[in-house]
Amino acid sequence: MIDAYEGEKIIIVCTVPYAKPPPRLKWYRKNIELLPEAAKTTVTKTLLSNRHTMYSIESNLILYPKIDEEYRCQAEHPGLSKPLRAMAMINIYRQPSPPVIDGYKNGDIINYQEKLTLKCTSINGYPPPTIIWYRNGVEIDRQSTIIQQNGRHEVYNTLTIIVDHNDNQAQYTCQVMNSLTTIPLQETITLNVFLFPTKIHIDGPTEVLLSDDNDSQGVPITLECNAHPASHQPNESKIRWLIDEPNIRNIACIAYSTNGKFETLSTTHQINVIYPPEMPILLGVENNRATVFVGEIFKCKCVCYGGNPRANLIWLNQNDREVYDMIYLLQNWIPNPNHQHI
Repeated sequence: MIDAYEGEKIIIVCTVPYAKPPPRLKWYRKNIELLPEAAKTTVTKTLLSNRHTMYSIESNLILYPKIDEEYRCQAEHPGLSKPLRAMAMINIYRQPSPPVIDGYKNGDIINYQEKLTLKCTSINGYPPPTIIWYRNGVEIDRQSTIIQQNGRHEVYNTLTIIVDHNDNQAQYTCQVMNSLTTIPLQETITLNVFLFPTKIHIDGPTEVLLSDDNDSQGVPITLECNAHPASHQPNESKIRWLIDEPNIRNIACIAYSTNGKFETLSTTHQINVIYPPEMPILLGVENNRATVFVGEIFKCKCVCYGGNPRANLIWLNQNDREVYDMIYLLQNWIPNPNHQHI
């Protein structure tokens, strides 16, 4: 293994000592034979024990590599049944490619409690880069896997998480660097988590007072429906107003899901409307006057419409003294629909 910068001069030396006759050396780039002129070859003769002449051969291959390549020196000799081979792999120092994240892209929506697998990949960097995962700026994983094939390095780091509500709008960053990167290369995704609320409640007054001045227009009130937790994007929601009684308003807030599943969550809020009754009227008399003969039985009915709580009716004589045995409280009164304002 030979490490070099792009275009740097390097010399690969192939040596075969003590052979007779001298072997023949050949150079190959991958599986392509190089011309003999590509290398400088020398043969040295040595006398062993003053009796045997042996030959050593050395071949120097000068290169200025620009890409990762494999070179092979092959020695052929009559005494060999098959050639001897030696291989050298040249790796060129280079910055890694910018990281690519697979498994999620910005703008996607992922459901709460869903399993998410993110794979960050960088290729062609040498030395093989380190890939680090960060969540909101905090390192969480740096376990990288290196694959080398066809002279190319591929490095990846796979992160698997179970998405929870804290991951909504969380930033996951993949950072790549090796000894040649002065500034780390990185890619960031922001998770968009669909959060169906688990709690819902209505905030607002539970009692409203209407006076004579605002009886016709009603009294404006503000109700707020809150759902927790909630996604950063508003979910489809609907507020339904239900009137169970004229004097009591039951208001329902209903949340619907938008993730393809039919899920609902609702709550109710009760408002008690307090308002005064209308002026009482007398039935059985005209212009509030009646002519009655002595000893005659006179019947007159006092009616009062509206009001919450229900009005109490009392009879008074000319001296403004209450007459108890003549009181009649109308139980089945008819409410005035014009007074049903909130």
